[in-house]
Amino acid sequence: MAWRLKGYPSDEASPGGALIFSLWRNATDGREVMRMRYVAQTPDQMHNATPLTLASPPAMQELRLQGCVEALADGACPLDAFARVVRDKIDPAFVR
Repeated sequence: MAWRLKGYPSDEASPGGALIFSLWRNATDGREVMRMRYVAQTPDQMHNATPLTLASPPAMQELRLQGCVEALADGACPLDAFARVVRDKIDPAFVR
C-alpha cells in the first residue's frame, strides 16, 4: 500500500497515524470486500494542538492493496483476493 497525507512525505508513518481495515458487503453482488485507509493528524494540527472534530478532521486517504488484481473501481479488494495477497506476503518462517 502507498499513501501521502498533507504535510508528510510519501508513505510516512506519522505519529499516532492509523492503518484502518474495514470489511464491507458489496451492494451489487453481495461479496465481502476489504476497504483500507490511512488516517493521521497533519503536522499543522499537531503543532497547533487542533482538536479533531467533524469540522476539523484528521487527514485521510483511501488505499489500494497492491497485488489485488480483482479490486473494484473504488479500490475495495474482494475478501478472498485480499486474503490471498496477504497470505502470499507473509513469510511462514516468522509465524508460529
